[in-house]
Amino acid sequence: MGAAIQGFLLASGLHGIYDFMVLMYPIAALPIAALMIAVIWLWRLRLMRRMHEVAMLDPEP
Repeated sequence: MGAAIQGFLLASGLHGIYDFMVLMYPIAALPIAALMIAVIWLWRLRLMRRMHEVAMLDPEP
């Protein structure tokens, strides 16, 4: 299975779980939302660092 399909399925599943939590337990969903924001922020930082390292390794055209 392709990485895009796996990513889509994972994101869809997590989004469904989050929606369920928000509808059933709105107050309990606030820390979950904060955790999700922090995780995505850290992931983006790591991704940007890796992209920068790859860009610095490639010779300039």
